[in-house]
Parts: sequence; structure tokens; C-alpha cells
Amino acid sequence: AEAEQYRMRLIENYPDVQYAELLSQPGFIETKQRMFEEQDSLYRMVYEAFNRNEFPEVLHMVDEISQQYPLSPLMPKFLFLKALSIGKTQDQDIFEETLNQLIDAYPESDVSSISKDIIALLMQGREAQHGTMHGSILARREVEMGIDEAEEGDVGLSFKPDREALHRIVLISPQPEEALYDLQFQLAIFNFSRFLLEDFELNISKIDDSRNALSVYEFDDYEDAAWYLSAVSEDEEIGKLMQQLQVFPLVISEHNFALTRSGLTIEDYLTYKAEIGSEPEEETED
Repeated sequence: AEAEQYRMRLIENYPDVQYAELLSQPGFIETKQRMFEEQDSLYRMVYEAFNRNEFPEVLHMVDEISQQYPLSPLMPKFLFLKALSIGKTQDQDIFEETLNQLIDAYPESDVSSISKDIIALLMQGREAQHGTMHGSILARREVEMGIDEAEEGDVGLSFKPDREALHRIVLISPQPEEALYDLQFQLAIFNFSRFLLEDFELNISKIDDSRNALSVYEFDDYEDAAWYLSAVSEDEEIGKLMQQLQVFPLVISEHNFALTRSGLTIEDYLTYKAEIGSEPEEETED
């Protein structure tokens, strides 16, 4: 009864305040209570549908939840999954517009920060298509950093079988750089939707005169990188793109990758891997 009296005072004293129409609806208190009871399970349902690539179902569910529980604290996350589903199924301009709407409605939300990153990535892709130097500058800086790391370690030009060091995934393709933009975009969506607490970097660079590569990096060790590669390969759209682009995936440590950019080649590394793999295991005493 006290809550109902408070609701009525808000409606009478602040009729123009946002959500006043919602407050004036009969059963508002009960609806809000039900929202808190159901929102977590509803979000799990939407998230699982997204992971199953059921994007039309995600759009339908989020629209219904937005109508039923517009004040849900999880609404930014619901709308983010809706935006990602639009990114998977509709034009990139519509995707960007949806992300901007989310940012405008919930500027302080953590997913708004992620949405800004996605928009920046979309803009970067457009700039690259128009011949900007931004992408090549990033690639060159990445190489310089790798070389610096190799020099600081004073390791010389020799590969190392260190599985505990930082690793990256290099998706090597004979296709031109612009052909990799869609794969980069799909990987970004995959990362933002699955790894909100991680910050994997994406970068396209040349391997040699005839091949380009999309690198995903900032993995703590080999196992993390190998698990990620397995996960993205199981994504239907990413897997199809990798097949179309004739991608050769390679998990490699940052140390070894730096060497392939400063004197040695990917082929040198593959030869090294083959030699290591063919060596007999050391015998251990019983």
C-alpha cells in the first residue's frame, strides 16, 4: 500500500517525467517485481539463442522484452545482443545506427563502451577501403613492437617452443587485404559477444608479396589461443568465411612471430615446427 501511494504521488507531481506513463499503468509494482524475478533467465535465453545463431529469434525476443520490461537494468545488454544480431543479418549502416541508438539511450552502460569500439572498427574498415594509411600504420607499429620484444630478450634469430608465453593466431590467406575485412568484422562481433572481459586485438598485415594475414593476439599462452581458434572455427559464418578465403590458421608465440617479421619467414617457422614434432620424446626413467 505504501509503495502504491508513493507511485501515485510521483505520477501526480511529475507527470512529464520520463516513464511517467509506465508508472501510471495498473499493476506497475507487480510488473516490476516480476521483472526482477525473470530478467536473468530471459537474458540467458536470448544469449543462448544468439550463440545458436538464431538471430531472428533474438530480435523477436528482445522486442517483446523491451515492451514488457522497458525498465530492466539488463535492457542495455538485451539491446546489445539485438544490435549484434542485426550486424549478423542486415546492412552495416543499420547495424551502426542501432549501436548509436544504444549509446544514446544508455551512455554509461558497459556495452555502450563496447558499441563505440565496434563503430570505430566499422569506420576503420571504411577508411581502409578508401586507401587510408591507418591500417598500414597499425601493421607497421605491430611489427616494430614485435621486433623490439625480440631484441630486448636478446634471443637471437632462433625459434623457441615456449607454450607458456604470449601467443597469437595468424589467419593466413592468399586473398587481397580487402577480402579479409568481413572476416575481421565477424571476429570482432564474436569477441565482443563472447569475451566482454577480454581485449583481443585484431589486425590485418602482409605476410609476403602474395599473402595477407589477419592476426588475433593478446592470448596468455598457447592453450588459450588454441581454444579460441577451435571456438571460432565452430562458428558457422566464420568457418564459412575462412574456407572461402582459403585460410591457413597458425597459432604462434609472439616471440616466434616477431622473428618471422625480422629476418625469418613463416615457412622457416613451419619447418622448425615439423622438425620439433618429428623429434623423439625424451625417455624418462621408471
